[in-house]
Amino acid sequence: MTTHGSPDLARLPEFLTRLMVGDSDSHDVARLLLDDGWEVASFWGPVQMDVWLLILRRAKLCVRFGIERGYSDGVGVGSVGVDDATAEGLPAWNDLRPFGVVVFAWARATGRNLSFTDPEDLARGHGAYAAVCLAWLSEGNDETVDRVYEEWRTFHLARGILRSNSRGRPDAQHIEALHADALIAMTAAARSR
Repeated sequence: MTTHGSPDLARLPEFLTRLMVGDSDSHDVARLLLDDGWEVASFWGPVQMDVWLLILRRAKLCVRFGIERGYSDGVGVGSVGVDDATAEGLPAWNDLRPFGVVVFAWARATGRNLSFTDPEDLARGHGAYAAVCLAWLSEGNDETVDRVYEEWRTFHLARGILRSNSRGRPDAQHIEALHADALIAMTAAARSR
């Protein structure tokens, strides 16, 4: 499924339509970056189980969009040149950070007044900031994003434990407290040097 040479973009409009139907926020980011002249580094699909992949690239930064069985993978962001890059020189799956984490890190590190209430859905409604967030990231702010990402992962682990201990139905008060604590920890991580 790897592509060598120039990707065949004939089905790109179909992919974008599918992305818009299933995940309009991811579609908006893809459309914004394409309109801004980002290079299509890899594109293929559909293959078995309605699997698609689009990777956009500018300099060392890559942004990944995927669909599987009609569901969006969300938006992943990574840099090329990492030790465990794929054969094509693109970031490996494990080296990607969720776009929402990048938006959050940028907003909190630069003092932008964006509202975040749910660590599970940081990117919702913030796609318009994609270009500025990614430019900020490419200026060498990877460590800030990595610190926020670690706090975000800690939140996900705690959420899983909470759901497990409450048989999948934690009460609203516990969820709100978990979200608030995560956002505080993520903000501190973004602002630390």
